[in-house]
Amino acid sequence: MMKEIEAIKKIPIQSSDRTSPYIQDESHLDSGSAEAVYLPACEDEIRLLLSRFHRTGTPVTISGSRTGVVGGAVPQGGVIISTERMNRVLGMRRQGTDWLIKVEPGVILKDLQRQIESKSFENAMPLSAHTTSETAQKASKGASYEISGYQDFLSDKGQYFYPPDPTEGTATLGGTVAANSSGARSLMYGPTRGYVQGLRVALAGGDILDIPRGRYTADDSKELRVQTEQGNTFRIPVPAYRMPQVKNAAGYYARPDMDLIDLFIGAEGTLGVITCMELRLIPKPQNILSGVAFFEDSGKALECAQKIMILRRFSESMLRPMALEYFDGHSLELLRRKRQADGTGSVIPEFPSYAKGALFFEQFYEDDENLEKIYEDWQEVLEAYGVRMDDTWGGIDERELEKMKNFRHALPDILNEIFRERKRHYPNIHKISADIAVPDSALEELVFFYQAEIEQKGLEYVLFGHIGESHLHLNILPRTDKEMVLAKNLSREFAKKAASLGGTISAEHGIGKMKHQFLEILYGPDGIREMVRIKLLLDPKGIINRGNIFPEGYLSSPE
Repeated sequence: MMKEIEAIKKIPIQSSDRTSPYIQDESHLDSGSAEAVYLPACEDEIRLLLSRFHRTGTPVTISGSRTGVVGGAVPQGGVIISTERMNRVLGMRRQGTDWLIKVEPGVILKDLQRQIESKSFENAMPLSAHTTSETAQKASKGASYEISGYQDFLSDKGQYFYPPDPTEGTATLGGTVAANSSGARSLMYGPTRGYVQGLRVALAGGDILDIPRGRYTADDSKELRVQTEQGNTFRIPVPAYRMPQVKNAAGYYARPDMDLIDLFIGAEGTLGVITCMELRLIPKPQNILSGVAFFEDSGKALECAQKIMILRRFSESMLRPMALEYFDGHSLELLRRKRQADGTGSVIPEFPSYAKGALFFEQFYEDDENLEKIYEDWQEVLEAYGVRMDDTWGGIDERELEKMKNFRHALPDILNEIFRERKRHYPNIHKISADIAVPDSALEELVFFYQAEIEQKGLEYVLFGHIGESHLHLNILPRTDKEMVLAKNLSREFAKKAASLGGTISAEHGIGKMKHQFLEILYGPDGIREMVRIKLLLDPKGIINRGNIFPEGYLSSPE
């Protein structure tokens, strides 16, 4: 076994190296530490590595493209297993009106979307070869294979797409499944969970779980009973805590009749390493209307969004947004500054100087007649809240859609730039974000609470995001170490407020290593101990993604 492990590609990391991309992610936490990065090329190599590190008790951090914002990929000692070389499409098959595509965890989201649209797959190989060392050797040399089921997919004249659309298109699919990622279009399509039809997971001891959706469901004793391919059996207790009834990415999934596959989706890599996924593709609508409406007052934008979501429920209304995003005045001001700094080469379009709030929306339409009716309904509701239609962006062609996409996606990049600069002067500061979702009826109360508490302390902040799901991203931008302390204290108060309103403390980004205390606010110590019992059942030494979701103290004393 030692000889086989030595053949796996490895990159040593010097203890003094604080710049390696493998020891940091987009959270802007201080860089972590690790002895080395292993880059397996197939499932068998992951099994070998896990078996070895399980025996030695060596912590293992799983790494994809490190786009997470809660520190999940920042290692705290031990070694790193990167899935970047496992980036192949394995097979396809038809399921009703949809297609299922089987992929390795290192496939990049935007690459998959492009390949599905063009119906041209690179780095493909037959499913039967997935775990053979011969395939790993060939794959490492860049060999290409005919994909199983590809010809049938090619002969299908329809167009298909993978609906989950997190903002960061460079994320790996393994990472998006581990985080149950969502995005602007989750208002219509929901998060990643609804499109995962099968997983293969390597457990800490090297066993493999093959989990098609529907095979393992909770029984009357509230247990999930499963057998690995190596013949070992597990009886996994279903947690008794109740998840918030809103968009949620906080802790392990739990419901009385749950499917085993849902336990691993959103578990942030703490229960095992995903080696393969079967994902659902659905027919792609051909026509999309996009728009950005600007408001003289951010409160009017908030009220208008709430009205849109009410109208969305009525059959006589044509308003059926698949995405509805909000930008407050502080967000727009950052976009203005960035556009001015970039000059004529800026990708951020010019927008009205009076704007103190904005809504971005997308909606499908069937034909020109249908489009006209939809436009009329949008115009009526927007004008009722003071929107000037002459200043409203709207479009259906690629150029207009790209313009609005640049507007929507620029803000997260601007925030990252701000913190890279501020950390040069104050290394201990980082962005403090509230990834909170609440019931629709509680959104206005939460926003007013945010504004009152932050403005009282004189802190800089922006508020934007998925208002259609009552899920706004609050980002506090501390400028000094003192403001960092104030922001941290406020973030705890915001988590308490969310829980009191029936919401969640993380709707999209997960817990990682930054939000342990918030998870305890949501579920209490007993709820976290239920998660830890599952973790230690599948990973007895607690080596995989140690520090994610719950602090290490719970692993040493789970009871």
